[in-house]
Amino acid sequence: MSFLLLGFTNCSPGGFSSVVDETPAGENNDSEEPGSDENNGSQPSSPSEASYVQPSAGICDVSKSGSYGLFCAIKPSRLDSAARDIYGTSTIAEQRFGFGYHAIGFPPTGTKIKGIYLHFVGSYGRPYNPTTANFDNDILLEEGMKKGFVVVQLAYDNRFQINEDVCMTYNSFNNCAGLLRKEKITGQDVFPYAATPVADSIEERIRKLSSYFQAKNVKMPISLATGNVINYSALNIGGHSQGAGHAYFIALWVEVRRACFLGGPYDIPDLVGYSYPIADWFTERVSPTTPISRMRAAVSIDDASYSKFVSSFQYMGLTKNVHWVEVSGAPYRNPQGEEINGHGAIIQDLRFEVVRAEACFQ
Repeated sequence: MSFLLLGFTNCSPGGFSSVVDETPAGENNDSEEPGSDENNGSQPSSPSEASYVQPSAGICDVSKSGSYGLFCAIKPSRLDSAARDIYGTSTIAEQRFGFGYHAIGFPPTGTKIKGIYLHFVGSYGRPYNPTTANFDNDILLEEGMKKGFVVVQLAYDNRFQINEDVCMTYNSFNNCAGLLRKEKITGQDVFPYAATPVADSIEERIRKLSSYFQAKNVKMPISLATGNVINYSALNIGGHSQGAGHAYFIALWVEVRRACFLGGPYDIPDLVGYSYPIADWFTERVSPTTPISRMRAAVSIDDASYSKFVSSFQYMGLTKNVHWVEVSGAPYRNPQGEEINGHGAIIQDLRFEVVRAEACFQ
């Protein structure tokens, strides 16, 4: 089995009204020349050298030993009684698509922690799936721990796809995708055709998880949040598919340590004042708050949305083989040997470990 890899060279209405006032405008399009990297002085410093101790499995609702550390699943509704673990109970789809439990990968005690990687899974996905009793994204947990990262895969309101399930229907609503993402991330009631309660929003779930770690005396060099303020500038963030869009949306408006996008992002434009063949929020800022030099992306050329993602990278200011790479090597397979499509391959095919590491774990 062979594969081709082209590697990296060595609001407006869509924004966060809750944090923009506290965050520099960041109009600094930090374009990067081929051959430069995050060690050129533009990258934030590494975590402090505080002693790291792997927490007890007793803090987890479900746990198991991985090759490079502890897999820990934590039930969101145990941390916040208002939080949902499933979307609803009316249909099988509501019970089984999206949400699930948070999944955290804790490296062994004594590991020199290089950072925390906060990951957002794609539409319908679950970090830990209580229905099947599986850590569905175990590859990323292992690969992150192997590189010295604590990996936090957040369960959040991902029951519906941004484009196919919502904005194709409500394409006459101005900035559909941007406002929908803002609501999913912040819990602010800004989009009338979908509802993400605060307890199910990405930011509130980060806060609750951070408070839980502090209450359980989990020793880490980096806190996910300090009080109500999320420590974005100290976090590596990333995602797959819908999750890649959330990672870029955050990086657009808030400075993060590093942002990576796997199999994404792209959102369709609405039909109100149509200007570009992409959602409004991609063009709302002259340049992102997070410098482009801290962004990486990867996509399979066999992804059905390949051309859309490449178009997004152009609007994002990302340069091929500097900020983003493409991979090829069909047929693709997951760790169980089952054939998967190009969209899933970028996150599940074991052959692309180096690609994911270069994108996310630096």
